[in-house]
Amino acid sequence: MKPVWKAPKPMPTKRVYSSPVACGDQLYVVGGCDSSGLPLDCFESYHSGRDRWYRLANMPTKRASPCVLQAGGKLVAVGGVSVTQQPLNVVEIYDPAEKEWTQQDVMKDHLMGMSGVVRGICN
Repeated sequence: MKPVWKAPKPMPTKRVYSSPVACGDQLYVVGGCDSSGLPLDCFESYHSGRDRWYRLANMPTKRASPCVLQAGGKLVAVGGVSVTQQPLNVVEIYDPAEKEWTQQDVMKDHLMGMSGVVRGICN
């Protein structure tokens, strides 16, 4: 059977420089910049089976281009670009079961423009 591409409905929040990550049966989109280039705290998920976007609890920190990883069923957002256009040292974790963000200890270094890999996780 030939694969068929399907265009989902548009995201509720238009943005650029956001970070997508898959976790379970959802695609999560974290942060980004609005049309004026300011970082956002937006957080949304897409459920392909329902063809629907969901607006979720905003991140504690507005940021563009964070590194976002899925580990242990939680999403980890690391660094990114701040509202002052500087690198961030912030780490925040989103728990889909609890539907909430928690702030972690800050990193020693401020980081932006990075990517990450979680070893041994594939679902």
